[in-house]
Amino acid sequence: MDINTTEARQTRRVHAGRVFVNGLGVGDVASVRDVASVVLRDRRVLSEEGMLVILITVSKTDGQLISEPDTISRGFVYQRDAQELIKEVNEAVTTTVNNLAERKEGQ
Repeated sequence: MDINTTEARQTRRVHAGRVFVNGLGVGDVASVRDVASVVLRDRRVLSEEGMLVILITVSKTDGQLISEPDTISRGFVYQRDAQELIKEVNEAVTTTVNNLAERKEGQ
């Protein structure tokens, strides 16, 4: 991708193919390579423990949220069944960021 001050354009091609992943390895149709034990351990931990990621966009000038938080969970709760929990998390994040911005302004 080429980016300048007025536009972003896809100008290059990337070769991509099929990749198959299972608990033992990862590879394309022609060859299967062993996945490092660290990767498999991380996959196991994620499947058992889960992950919660909260993305926020904050103004550099005043510290205020530019958009609503985006909360992503994997292996923690099924997001469609946990909309109320996700809503509460987003509200807590919004309140916390706003309080921090106000505290920064008061200094």
